Amino acid sequence: MTGRRRRTWHPAGTDSADAGPASRKVILSSMTHRVGAKGQVVIPKVLRDQLGIEPGDEVNFWLHDDHVAVRLAEHRRPLRGRFRGSALTHELERERAADLAREAAR
Repeated sequence: MTGRRRRTWHPAGTDSADAGPASRKVILSSMTHRVGAKGQVVIPKVLRDQLGIEPGDEVNFWLHDDHVAVRLAEHRRPLRGRFRGSALTHELERERAADLAREAAR
């Protein structure tokens, strides 16, 4: 290989010391992709399949030493309805009613 370094990808939560069997490693030497004008890159299908990334999924990126890491975003419960019936909800509704009453009195 001329001018290219061979890199090994390790699944999330592992490093080269505890990577386990060779089947858990993916060699990225033939998966070179060009960065587009908008900074976009295609995640190779082999990696998408291993990580369970599908079209429309959200992913997180972060800087890890000298490279960028990507992981499927955790699915968080939506905020809608999360505080229904709590004291906070009642207090906010009371404040909103008071604000509306003040606006109507003007």
